[in-house]
Amino acid sequence: MYYKAAQEMALANGEDFHLAALLWRRGRLVRIGINGRESKLFQRFYSGKSQELQQRAYCAHAEMQALLVAQEGDYLEVLRWTKDGKLAHSKPCRFCKKWIKRTKVQARFINQMGEWEKLILE
Repeated sequence: MYYKAAQEMALANGEDFHLAALLWRRGRLVRIGINGRESKLFQRFYSGKSQELQQRAYCAHAEMQALLVAQEGDYLEVLRWTKDGKLAHSKPCRFCKKWIKRTKVQARFINQMGEWEKLILE
């Protein structure tokens, strides 16, 4: 039930990538994060050849959205779907891994074989 809702939300995000992150606390769903550009909480700077060409872009990865309310001991699941609704590799990026480590939550993602894999943080 929760995965189907997450899938529908992710596929409707208007982006090229359709990710959802489900944050669980003591067996209960706390939040579903979806990737998108509508959040002004997370910004990145892209540099050009000169300082004047530096650009700011806003993005929110699904993991970042879910982790906004995370508490130590919570559990995060990261999923990604292709446009046609098939599960795809969903390993968090290096920025999201830092957030996951900082919030002290455990996480798992869908690997290239289409199976759940525990996220190992160094």
